[in-house]
Amino acid sequence: MKILHTADWHIGKKLYGRQRFAEHGEFLRWLLGALVREEIDGLIVAGDIFDTSNPSEQSRRLYTEFLAEAQQHCDWIVVTGGNHDSPSVLDGSKELLAHLNVHVLGKKCENREDELIEVKNGSGEVSAYVAAVPYLRDRDLRQSEAGETEQVKEKKLRDGIKAHYDELADIIEARRKDDSIPAIAVGHLYAAGCSAENEGDGVRDLYVGGLGHVSAETFSPVYDYVALGHIHVPQIVGKKESIRYCGSPIPMGYGEAGQQKQVVVIEFSEAKSKAMNIEILKVPCFQSLKRVKGDIAEIKVMMTELVKSRSNAWVEVVYTGETFQGDLKSEVEAMVEGSELEVLRIENRTMRRRSMRKVDSEETLNQLSVGDVFERCLVDHEVSDAERAPLQAAYREITNQVEAELLG
Repeated sequence: MKILHTADWHIGKKLYGRQRFAEHGEFLRWLLGALVREEIDGLIVAGDIFDTSNPSEQSRRLYTEFLAEAQQHCDWIVVTGGNHDSPSVLDGSKELLAHLNVHVLGKKCENREDELIEVKNGSGEVSAYVAAVPYLRDRDLRQSEAGETEQVKEKKLRDGIKAHYDELADIIEARRKDDSIPAIAVGHLYAAGCSAENEGDGVRDLYVGGLGHVSAETFSPVYDYVALGHIHVPQIVGKKESIRYCGSPIPMGYGEAGQQKQVVVIEFSEAKSKAMNIEILKVPCFQSLKRVKGDIAEIKVMMTELVKSRSNAWVEVVYTGETFQGDLKSEVEAMVEGSELEVLRIENRTMRRRSMRKVDSEETLNQLSVGDVFERCLVDHEVSDAERAPLQAAYREITNQVEAELLG
C-alpha cells in the first residue's frame, strides 16, 4: 500500500494582497499527476485546507474539483480540519463525499470510533486503519477551572491530546488481527522542538501561550506512521522517521521562500506494517518569491541580476542601509521598469529604527514643541539645507492655518 501525505494547503492565502489561486491550482494539478505516477492507494490531507474559516467560492471550488478528480486515481482519501479551517465548512459535504471514499473530519467526534477510518480493499477486507484526528481545540481537551496555573493548563492539554490518541490506538489494537495491517494517525498540532518560520508564514499558535506542544511520545507505538500538519517546514519529530510534518506545498511568506517544498509517500510492506519505505516528492516552484535585502547599492546589484535572468519573481525589498533614502519606492520601481519582476513590498528598516529610537532619558515629548519635533525629523532624515528651508516654510504655513482654524 502506498499513501501520500500532504497538509497546509491554505487555499485562499494572499501575499500582501496578491491572490494565489494560480499557484494552488498548479499544485493541485501536479498532485493529481503524482497520484497517478506513484500509483498511490490513499491520500491524507492533514489540516489547514483553507486559509480562513470563511473561504471564498473560488477556494471551495478548487478544493471540491480536486477531490472529485482525485478519488478517481486513488482508492481512498482522508481530509482532517486544521486550526485555520471551519469545521462546519468542511463537514458540510462530508456525507456526500463519503460515497466517493473521501472521509472528511472537520471537528472532534463525540464518539471516538467515528474518527477511526477502516480502509478496505476490493475484497472488503480492512487494509489500513487511519486515526483521522482533526485539530483539537482547547475546549475539546480540558475544562477551565478558577485559579489554574499555566503549568496545570499545559499538563491538561498535553494529557488530553495523548489520551485522545491512546483511545484510538486501543480501538485499533482491539480490532487489528495482525500487525501486517498498517495503522496511521493524523494530527494537526505543534510538536515541541520543531522548527517553524514565523515571519508571514501563516502559522498561528494553536493554544494560548503556546501550551499543549506535544512530543513524539504522545503517539502510541501502535501507530506505524503519524502524518502531521500545522508546521510549514518539512521535518521529523523526536528523531523518529515515522512521525513527520510534510510541510506546506507552496511558500506562505518570504520566510519560506528558500525552502524546497515536498509531499511524503509512505509504502507499506504486505508482510509487516512496520516495514515501510518513505520517499520524498519535491514539489515544483509555481511562483518564485525573492527577498532582496541590503543597502541601496546591494539592492541594485541583486535587482539587476534578477532583471538579467528574466525572472518573474514577486519581490520583497528590505532596505537596511544607514543613509536616508527619501524616495526608496521610486528608486526600486526604476530598477524593475520594463522587466517581469513585481515588487509586492518595500520595507525601510532604517526609517523604522529611527522612528522607534528612544528620546533622551532626560527629555520627554511633553518638553518639546511641535516645531521641535519637526526639526528632529529633518535631522533624523538627514534632509539637506537646500531642501530644509522650503519644508520649514510649508510646515509653518500649515501649523499657522491649523491654529487659525482652531481659534476661529
